[in-house]
Amino acid sequence: MKRFACRPGSILLPISALPISTLPISALLVIALLASACGDHRAAAPAEAPATQAPPAAVSGTAPEDTGDTPALDYAMLNPAAPMEGVVTGGQPTDADLDKLAARGFRTVVSLRTAGEVDEAAEQAKIESLGMRFVQVPIAGPADLTEANARKLAGLLDDAAQRPLLLHCGSSNRVGALVALASFYADGASPEDALRLGKAAGLSRLEPAVRERLGLEPGAQP
Repeated sequence: MKRFACRPGSILLPISALPISTLPISALLVIALLASACGDHRAAAPAEAPATQAPPAAVSGTAPEDTGDTPALDYAMLNPAAPMEGVVTGGQPTDADLDKLAARGFRTVVSLRTAGEVDEAAEQAKIESLGMRFVQVPIAGPADLTEANARKLAGLLDDAAQRPLLLHCGSSNRVGALVALASFYADGASPEDALRLGKAAGLSRLEPAVRERLGLEPGAQP
């Protein structure tokens, strides 16, 4: 017996081309059965799976800008650092440094340099022309690392109206020394913590003098 395949959408059988009136009842039953089988075949055919959407491509770009509180330290001065909130320490600032500080909203510049080291009048004029305040606490060497000077500096550092603030000397060595003593005398920091803060602010050659005032053994690690 010849087999006939069902085609989607229609039943194409040679026998169906004959006039129905000429077909015997048995032939009509066969046609009906075949039509039913093809219909079942079409119904059972799985629906076409919907196209899956490709995941979106990753968007490339630059990393988000850092919005933290760490201040920029792109200055020409020696040893710029930010050991305390609202305070930048370092060596002698250049005019370009002062311009940057003013543009970044700094309010005060505290110099530990003595008269004759630099032209303090010119520095003060430049600072004040930029709308900042100039304060001088002269520290010539170990003899000036006194409790009185340390407390004077602490008063400036603790005054929120003075910050943001730049604290500088020639290289930041004297800055670190006086910061350590201010922390010890005025803020009640332990000798070890005070020395660590001083080093973060630039303390170097004056460390033996600072250790002596803090009551620390020479060369002992804080």
